Amino acid sequence: VVDVGWQSFGISAEIASIISEHCFANLRYPVCRLALPDIPAPSAYSLEDEYYFSEHDIENCILNIFKNINAQNSIDIQRNISQQKTA
Repeated sequence: VVDVGWQSFGISAEIASIISEHCFANLRYPVCRLALPDIPAPSAYSLEDEYYFSEHDIENCILNIFKNINAQNSIDIQRNISQQKTA
């Protein structure tokens, strides 16, 4: 969930909460959020690049999710293979 609001008490927190409450049994992976830090927005232009996330940050977040999914799938495959060998 990507949100341009603060991470705590923002819309992304509410969406993640609803997904977790109503779909927890169907989730294979945890809900991931990218939101602004829980600090006041900077008024200095020079600090804005550090505060606000960019397209690159969103891309990195998505790539990390896929890396985690691939790693988990690899673990699941190895677990299935070892269980088949012992059966």
